[in-house]
Amino acid sequence: MIRKEIPQAEYAHIGGSGTWGDDFPENVGIEGVKILDADMEFETPFGTTVPMKLFEISADITADHKKHVVLDMPFHGWFGLSPYRDTPSERVFWVLQRAGVKWILADGSGGGINPLLDPGETHESQFRRECEKQYGENAALNPKNILGTGKFEITTPEVKITVAPENSYLIEDRMIGGRRYLLIPTDDGVEVNGVSVSIPNEEHS
Repeated sequence: MIRKEIPQAEYAHIGGSGTWGDDFPENVGIEGVKILDADMEFETPFGTTVPMKLFEISADITADHKKHVVLDMPFHGWFGLSPYRDTPSERVFWVLQRAGVKWILADGSGGGINPLLDPGETHESQFRRECEKQYGENAALNPKNILGTGKFEITTPEVKITVAPENSYLIEDRMIGGRRYLLIPTDDGVEVNGVSVSIPNEEHS
C-alpha cells in the first residue's frame, strides 16, 4: 500500500531472498521484536519501492538497553524486473535518507542457491558440466553461446533495446501519469536507422 509519510528510523535492514522467504523478523522467534507497520510502499523520483516493514526492538534485548526502530525491506529490488531495467537502489536509499537512517544491516541470504552446487562453484560451471555430460564436449549447445553475452537486452512485446553492460545505468524506470516507462538520455548522438536526429528540448521550445 502506498504511504505518503515516511516513518523515522535510525536503523534499516536490507534482506535477501532467504530472509524474505522466512518472513523476517516476525517468524524467526525472537522475543522482544514487535511489528509496527507492514506492506509500506513509497513513491520516489525513481519509481515505487518494494514493500517495507517497520519493527521495534525492545530495550530488553539490545546491547545499549535502548528501544530501537528498524525500517526493513525484504530485498532491495522488485521481483520480476531485471537489474538493468530497474533502479531499486536509488528508490531504497531515497527513502532511507528521508527516514533519517544512520545504520544499515544488509544480509547476504541467498534463498535461490542451487543445493547441488559445490562450495566456490558458479551456476555457469555447473551448467557447463551438465551440458558436456548430456551432449558431449564441444557440443553445439555450449554454455559459452548462452551465458556471458557481454550485453544487456531489454525486451517488451513491442520494443527491444540492447545496451552495453557498462552503460546499463543510463536506463531508468519511471512512473509517469500512472504508466511505467523506460527512459533513455538523448542529449546528443541520437540516430534513427542510421540517420542523425535532433530531439526538441521542451524547456526551450
